[in-house]
Amino acid sequence: MFLYIRMLSIRGVPNIFIGEFRSVWMHRCLEILNSKHAYLLDDGIIIVDIFNQYLSKGIYKPNFKISRYNVLNLLYGFLCFATGSAKGVPYRLTMCTAFPFEKLGCSEQLFIKNDYTSSLFSGEFKDDDSVFYYFGTKYSEAGYFSMEVEILFLNRVFDYLRKKGFKIVYVAHRDDAKNKLDLIESVGVEVQRFDCPAELHFFRKGSAPKYIGGAFSTAVINIKLIFNSEFVVFFKLPISDVSRNKIDQVIDVYDFYNRIGFDVIDLWEDDPVKVREGLNNR
Repeated sequence: MFLYIRMLSIRGVPNIFIGEFRSVWMHRCLEILNSKHAYLLDDGIIIVDIFNQYLSKGIYKPNFKISRYNVLNLLYGFLCFATGSAKGVPYRLTMCTAFPFEKLGCSEQLFIKNDYTSSLFSGEFKDDDSVFYYFGTKYSEAGYFSMEVEILFLNRVFDYLRKKGFKIVYVAHRDDAKNKLDLIESVGVEVQRFDCPAELHFFRKGSAPKYIGGAFSTAVINIKLIFNSEFVVFFKLPISDVSRNKIDQVIDVYDFYNRIGFDVIDLWEDDPVKVREGLNNR
């Protein structure tokens, strides 16, 4: 509410950046401030889902369901009136992202490509020649499937990498459960928790990671761009075990990876079409 009231004194903002496409309040701020240029900052892997569902179709705002009598909704109407802004005025979002959406050939969406040109390290790096950095994510914690399924999936990935001769380092996500990390360590995999973003960690360390991967991870794409990692691979989650409310997102992410040229290894050999059909028939 304070932010809304504060907007009464804000005028002439040429550029507005939002970081959460699914936030009704961020979209309301865009309308109230009525800026000429609106930008959507990259919000991780969810940006693929947002692109597929909305931006690629020229839709720049979700259809929010909120009571017209909600206090903040009433305040929104008042502020639009007070600032001379039209309620529901259409606007176009320019997407700022490191993801190579331009490879999909979609000409309707405006992009600012973050290729990290200004961040590329020009000094001498000592490469980690035998270490494969696997970037974890909160899959079981976020309800994609059970912890048991995630550990089974990870064990298959670790076995695959060991056969390739790699020493494996599991880079923990900030929301990874402790018991999951304990189980990973119990099978002989080193777990590392970085105290800063992974991209910054490797700059500080002065070491370019040559071999990186994960199931799906924004950090993997960023690190590939910044450090030009030699070997990048994604491992497809066990589609048939993914929860019903997550299945479309997961299938779309791997479809996106395949379309832009990333290597995706399926250790389960699930057929996404058959899995989706099976869910629809339940």
